[in-house]
Amino acid sequence: MKRAVAAEYAVKVTDRFKITPGAQYFWTLDQNRFGDFTGNRDGWKAGLTFDYQLATNLSTKVAVNYQDFDNQQEQWTGFVRLQRAF
Repeated sequence: MKRAVAAEYAVKVTDRFKITPGAQYFWTLDQNRFGDFTGNRDGWKAGLTFDYQLATNLSTKVAVNYQDFDNQQEQWTGFVRLQRAF
């Protein structure tokens, strides 16, 4: 069985700005030929998301994430999103 534990929370800095840090830890990542999770390989992810309301019904979101899994290259990812609500 693949196992994971995660935590995330939002910090409202102002009425228009929010920061959300989060982290996740995985263990028993490998699968055998029958689909059962085995082994002792593990990994983790952590990141920050920044939300800012530019105007009524218009906001932007920026995320930066880092991940490190055993036997794989460390990786940085992220995105920038502009979002309008109707």
